[in-house]
Amino acid sequence: MAFPHLFKKFLFLVFIGCIGFFSISHFHLDDNNNSKLESDYDVSSLLNLTNFKYLLKTEQCRKYKKPLLGIFVVISPVQHHEIRMAHRYALPQCRLGELGFQRIFLIGDIPPTQELINQPMLVHEQSRFGDLLQGNFLDVNRNSSYKHIMGLRWASHECRMAKFIIKVNDNVIYDIYFVQNYLNALLENEFSLVTSNQFLSGLVIVANKPLRDPKVEWYAKPEEFTADIYPYYLSGGFYVTNPLTAARLAHEAAKTSYFWIDNVWVTGIIRHRLEILVQGLFAWAYNSDVFLDCCDTKLVKHGYNCYSKLGMFNKNKFHTLVNFQSALEMCYNYDI
Repeated sequence: MAFPHLFKKFLFLVFIGCIGFFSISHFHLDDNNNSKLESDYDVSSLLNLTNFKYLLKTEQCRKYKKPLLGIFVVISPVQHHEIRMAHRYALPQCRLGELGFQRIFLIGDIPPTQELINQPMLVHEQSRFGDLLQGNFLDVNRNSSYKHIMGLRWASHECRMAKFIIKVNDNVIYDIYFVQNYLNALLENEFSLVTSNQFLSGLVIVANKPLRDPKVEWYAKPEEFTADIYPYYLSGGFYVTNPLTAARLAHEAAKTSYFWIDNVWVTGIIRHRLEILVQGLFAWAYNSDVFLDCCDTKLVKHGYNCYSKLGMFNKNKFHTLVNFQSALEMCYNYDI
């Protein structure tokens, strides 16, 4: 019964080791080192923003020299410092690297009303971890599509060596080992599709209607979206694409009227314009009975769905990420 406690100690030691490794060896806020990021594409504009620039830039992929299975592009509200730290603690960058992944967090500029964080705090966070990509648009819901396209555009240029781009929200939990196996299986069984410029895999939302009540958060004005039903789109919590497809989506977005509900716009409206079909995420999902039994008792309490392989946690209980990863490791150990 001491295993969870010992594993958390192990996670802590790995986390500290990763911090030391990346802080000493990898990341410096040096404009000379980062300026080369701008050489491959025009970063002076983003969609209809003609004065766009990165406030913080990352070289997470350029400094990773091993084969890269996937890059996690995590949508994170700028004030979610504790949640980002929980992700880093639960799955440190060096552990992700061992599994063939890297991870960045997408943030915007701090809104004037936000008092929980300031730019010097973000600069310090970047100096420690080097995994922030910050655009100069305000980090508010109405700018979520800027953040989404910023991430796809960056990943398609800076992570061309990655076989997959995994877009995820920072309040989503997932089984990293299952994701690794899933992506490797796609490469083995669907190679021509997953290396094409029309690969999107996620949880498909069909026949969803725009919310027309001005009091709700995701209210869509009739003049913003005139139809009664959204085109089918992917849940924004977690979906998978590749650099070629991400580049197409970002390029087409620059020619498409802006719509602020980013999942509908990017994987619905823009995807429809490009005539890209989608694949159901984890359609072949399977785990052993031993793992599922453990999952039903140890993982579901953290908000994880053992059959869809995804979950959400309360943003005010960010320690759930670490506890979930500890329980996940235990379930895999039971299955050996």
